[in-house]
Amino acid sequence: HLEKVKFSDEESVPVEFKHPSSVKPFELLLDLFEYPKSTEIDPTFAIFITFPLFYGIMLGDIGYGLAILLFSSILKMKFKTEGWKMLLGILQYSSIYTIGFGFLDGEFFGFDIFHLFGVEEIFGIQIPIIDRIVDFMPVLIMSISIGIVHVLLGLTFGFVNVLKQHGVKEAILEKGSWIILILSIVLFGISMAISNIFMYLGGALLIISIILLILGEGFIGLIEIFGIMSNILSYVRLMAIGLSSVGIAIVINSIVMDIILPKGGVFIPLGYLVLVGGHIGNIILGILASFLHALRLHYVEFFTKFYQGGGIKFKPFGIKY
Repeated sequence: HLEKVKFSDEESVPVEFKHPSSVKPFELLLDLFEYPKSTEIDPTFAIFITFPLFYGIMLGDIGYGLAILLFSSILKMKFKTEGWKMLLGILQYSSIYTIGFGFLDGEFFGFDIFHLFGVEEIFGIQIPIIDRIVDFMPVLIMSISIGIVHVLLGLTFGFVNVLKQHGVKEAILEKGSWIILILSIVLFGISMAISNIFMYLGGALLIISIILLILGEGFIGLIEIFGIMSNILSYVRLMAIGLSSVGIAIVINSIVMDIILPKGGVFIPLGYLVLVGGHIGNIILGILASFLHALRLHYVEFFTKFYQGGGIKFKPFGIKY
């Protein structure tokens, strides 16, 4: 006797990832959270791009990046378990971004490396040094801009998910309204710098988004506007964590170079000991802080715009010996 088995919509087909070797380590971040359902967009490739980017912006030091790259590469050869190899692979990719932003910031273990050696250009190209301590406004604008793009990307993924599952109307009301709202705010910002015509376009989009929000979620949806604004402003931590890291490095260097080493004698080896120990401690703090805050921006600000999770990880049949 055979019975027909009906699967509910809530049940999910097991999910198996097939990513390139460069992207594969970032599957760990989904494994720590929840696997996507078979009907959802797989965000692993997006994380592969944005996670190291956020990490590099926050830590942004040539010396720190080289130290993390060396450290993670050595440990990756020692550890054989897949989880550790994936974690260290994430650190390797993130360290490359850290070195890249270190060049933009001109920082090497907190020292202004290019000014220190009088280097103003490489291969005839002017070095675009950004002093994060003095001129933090460009970094602040960049952080908020990244937040806008990242949240819009999450909402776009959400739009596609809802479109596939419930149709065009639901996708527009649930996700399209928020996309239009954010675009209206962007146009308001552009109008302040370029032309008032963008203000009128932004106002029109704002009215459209409010109407769609009310139709889709009722007046309670308008309260969520403050929530999505806080999500975007949360990306200011990209600047804040970076400032704290370089600030600690500068303090360590100042104590050693201006206070301890000038005393001479026995204070010289003590100064180098403080310099090395201080930077090792700051690197450890930088690894933890940058990793955790980059993770938070993905889990809280990004995933909440499209990701339900609850998928089942595919496990092939096997024989136990």
